[in-house]
Amino acid sequence: MRIFIALLFFVFSGFIFAAGKPDHIYKSSFISDSYSYGRQLYYASADDTFKSESVQFMNKFDASYSRNTSEALFSEHYSFSEFMNLNAGSNIFSAFVSSSFADKKSFGRGFEYFTAFQRKSVYDESIWFEFGLFCTNQLDYGDRYKEIPFICPIGSVNYKSDSFFIRIGVPLIITYFNGKFMAGFRYAPILNGGMFARYSFLPFIFAEAFSSAKVDKITSSKFSVDDELHLFGISSGLKAGMYITRNASIVLEGGYTFLRKEWISDSSRDVLDAERKKGSWFAGISLSAML
Repeated sequence: MRIFIALLFFVFSGFIFAAGKPDHIYKSSFISDSYSYGRQLYYASADDTFKSESVQFMNKFDASYSRNTSEALFSEHYSFSEFMNLNAGSNIFSAFVSSSFADKKSFGRGFEYFTAFQRKSVYDESIWFEFGLFCTNQLDYGDRYKEIPFICPIGSVNYKSDSFFIRIGVPLIITYFNGKFMAGFRYAPILNGGMFARYSFLPFIFAEAFSSAKVDKITSSKFSVDDELHLFGISSGLKAGMYITRNASIVLEGGYTFLRKEWISDSSRDVLDAERKKGSWFAGISLSAML
């Protein structure tokens, strides 16, 4: 799988450079979180965005490692994800792979993928539609057909003006920008999303307040095939960023996860009866370079 991802990255990157000199934005982040049970969570991410007049390619990698105390169900657990998006004219290709697991034996059980191909249809300068098909193993047709990939139509309606960008689809995105102020909302099923409000004091200094919600699913050989541990958290915090040179910026962030729940399996009753855990503080740093 790693070889396949690297090959796609090489081919797409070559295609992009052939289309002309791109704008290149690279960003890396590191966050430390005290998490539940007094455990320590380390999270790192890196993403590249290449742009030219006709093509945009984004590659984003995320990884985390959690070292847990004796109160936790697992002594440690890991996760990784890789997301790629190629937007070339009227064609849009997306691919996502991930796995969250507590031991090496459960790596394969936690593996999930999502691929989609869409075509863009422009209605006018401010409105366009995207429609196509997606394939994933995150959904199934029932117990009898679990190994068959789920294939379904996908689409969205998009609107952009001088002050708004709105995407009605998956994910749902609403962004408002007006001079020094920017705010946004994002949601993707199920229970994953966030909102933010940012103000730029000067062209090179900004402050932001944000809140986000996320569900992590962790597989383990301790569980039956159909079960996994769900970790749900809602976090809020502040960011402060500035450009240290014309082409590089640094962002510091910190906050508190005030709601955290855990449950095993995935029925509505499991979610309602989820065990509530104490909150935790987190802090992080991000570096960006624009070439």
